[in-house]
Amino acid sequence: MRLSQSIPETFLSCAVGMVSLSRATRSFVVSVLLVLPLLTLVASSSSISTSPVAISPDFVNNNVDRVLDLSNPSIVREQTTLVVQGAKKGGSDDYVFAIPSDVADLSLALLEVAETKGKNDIGEKLQLSKDQYDVKRAAQYYKVKLPRSLKEGDTIQLGVWAAFTHLVRPYPKEVSQKEKQFLEFLGNAYFWSPYHSKQQKTIVKLPNDDVISFKEKPEPVSKAGNVITYGPYADVGPFSHAELYAHYQDPKAILVAKTFEKRMEISHGGGNLGVQEDYELHHEGAKLKGHFSRVDFTFSQWTHHQTNVVKDLVITLPPDAKHVFYRDTIGNVSTSHFRNERQRSILHIKPRYPLYGGWRYTWHHGYNVPITSFLKKDSKSGQFVFRAPFVGGLSNVTIERAVVSIVLPEGAQNYKVHTPFPMDRTSEYTTFTYLDTTGRPMIVLEKHNVVDEHAASFVITYDYASYRYLQKPVAITGAVLGLFFLAAAYSRLDLSITKDPKAERDALLRLYRQTVRTVANGEPRLITKITSVFQSLKAEKRLAEYSEATSEIEEEVKAGWQRLTTIAKQAEGGDVKFASDIRKLHDLQQDRLRKVRAMHAEVVNLAKGSGTVDGQKRKELTAALGRYEEELEELNEQIEGLLEEKFAD
Repeated sequence: MRLSQSIPETFLSCAVGMVSLSRATRSFVVSVLLVLPLLTLVASSSSISTSPVAISPDFVNNNVDRVLDLSNPSIVREQTTLVVQGAKKGGSDDYVFAIPSDVADLSLALLEVAETKGKNDIGEKLQLSKDQYDVKRAAQYYKVKLPRSLKEGDTIQLGVWAAFTHLVRPYPKEVSQKEKQFLEFLGNAYFWSPYHSKQQKTIVKLPNDDVISFKEKPEPVSKAGNVITYGPYADVGPFSHAELYAHYQDPKAILVAKTFEKRMEISHGGGNLGVQEDYELHHEGAKLKGHFSRVDFTFSQWTHHQTNVVKDLVITLPPDAKHVFYRDTIGNVSTSHFRNERQRSILHIKPRYPLYGGWRYTWHHGYNVPITSFLKKDSKSGQFVFRAPFVGGLSNVTIERAVVSIVLPEGAQNYKVHTPFPMDRTSEYTTFTYLDTTGRPMIVLEKHNVVDEHAASFVITYDYASYRYLQKPVAITGAVLGLFFLAAAYSRLDLSITKDPKAERDALLRLYRQTVRTVANGEPRLITKITSVFQSLKAEKRLAEYSEATSEIEEEVKAGWQRLTTIAKQAEGGDVKFASDIRKLHDLQQDRLRKVRAMHAEVVNLAKGSGTVDGQKRKELTAALGRYEEELEELNEQIEGLLEEKFAD
C-alpha cells in the first residue's frame, strides 16, 4: 500500500526531471512508469486472502433427516428436517446453509426454509438471502433469519426444501432403440453444513428397485426395495463429505425446455384472456445409438414403457379453456385431443415423431379463457388485480429460460408487479395490437432454471378508468370518418390542367381494379376462417353448432360479393368487358363457398346420424370429400388465373 501511495509523487518528480534528459532516456523512464502500476496491482492482488470464510459456531445440528427424491430424473428434490440447537450464550438468529458453488450456480432451482412443529404443521417461509462466497471451500452460503434468537440450549425444528436440475446423468450415454435407460447420481452422503451435527441420516428414494450399484460407504448403508439409507451417523463435523453414488434403471425421459415463452393478453372489452405458450423441448436422456427404425418402433410398441421414448405429452390447462390450438414449426398438428374437466382441462398432444434421447421438439399451443377467472376488482382501492401462475401445464420438466409476457389493456396505469420469488429480469414495454392508438403496457418476467415449484401465482395491480372502454370504438369511428372525408375531398379534387376523358376512365378502372383485388384477397381468409371453425367444432364434437358458428363469417363473405356487384354496375358504363369479368369472379367465388359448405355438410350430416358409422359410410365420405377437394382446387386455380389476367395492377 505504501508503494502505491508513492506512485504519484514518483511520477511527478520523474516528469519534472525528464525535461533535462535525452530522448532515449526519456523513453526508458516512460516505460518504467507505465509498468510500475501493473506491478503494484499484481502485488496487491497476491495479498487477497484465500483462507476459508469463518462461520461462527453459533449452532449445533442435534438431528438431521435428509431425503433425496430421485423418482423424477429431470428434477432432484431434497427435503431435510433439522433440529437446531443454539450454542452461543448471547444467542443468534442467523443460521447459515452451505451449498457447493458449482451446484448453487448451475443446478439449484429452489431453496426454501420454514419452521416445522410436526409432519403437517409447517409455518411461514423464513427470510432467506444469498450470503458470502467461500473461495477456499468452493461454497456458496445462504443466510436464514430465524423467527427468534436461539440462546445456548434453545432448539428449533426447521424444514428445508430444495430442488436441483442437471444432477442426474444417463450412463451409458447412448442406448439402442429397444434398450433400457440407466442413470447415475453422485452426491454427498452427509448433510453439508458449516455446523457440527450430533446425528444425521440420508435416505435416497429411487424410482424402482432395479439398482445396478451403489456406494456402500461410509457405513452403515442399507437398501430396502427402492430406498437406500445412509446412516445414522453420529458426531459429523462441519463440511464433512463422503461420496454418495447410485446407478439405477429408469425409463423416464430427462426433459428440458431450453426456452419457454408465455404471452397473456388481457381484454376488458371482450372479457377474455388469450394465452399462447411456446416450447423448445429437449430430451437429455440416453441418446439414441444408431439410426431410428420405424419398423422396430411399430413392432416393439408393447415394450415402449421400458425405454425412454416420449410418444405423447399431457398439458394441463384451466378448466374453462376454449378455442385451443396446437401447432409446431411445420404447421397445424391434428394428432391431439382436448377435454374439459371440472377442475382442469387436458390437452393431450402427440408429436409428429417419437422423441428419443438427444432429440428435440418445438411447438406452441394457445387457448382463450374468461378473464373473470384471473381478474378481480378491489372494491376498496378500485384497482384491478390480475393473478396467474408463472408456469405450469407441462409437469416434471426443467425450464432453463422462462419468459412470461403480460399485455395489459390499452390505457392501464399505475401498474405494479408482485412475484412470489425473485426474477432474474423484469422489463416494461409498450406494444401495439389491432386498432390500438396509444399502445398497451407489456410486462415481461424472465427467470432461469425453473421447476414445477415455480408454478406459484404472480400478481399485477393496475388502474383502468371506465372511459377507456370507449377508447377503441371512438378511435375506429374517428378513423372511418376521417377516411370518408378524405375520400370525399379526393374525389372532388381535380389537379389536371385539361380534361382527359380517357385518362379519367383509366383512373376509374384502375381504382375499380384495386377494389376488386382487395375484396378478392379478403374472401379466401374468410373461407379459411370457416374451415378453422369447422375443424375446431369437429375436434370438440360440437358439429351441431356449425351453422350458427359460421353464419356471421358467411355474412362477411356475402358483403364482399355485394361490393363486387356494385362495382360491376358502376363499371358497365366505362367497360362492359371489365364488368363481365367482375361478375365471372363473383360467380366463381359463390361456387367455391357452395363447395366448402357442401363438403362440411357431408361430415355434419354423418355426425347427426344415429348409430355407428360403418366402413362403407366412411369410404363413401372419404370419396366425397376427395371429389370436393379436387373441385375446390380447380376453382382456386380459376380464380387466381382470373385475378392475375384481368385484375393485376
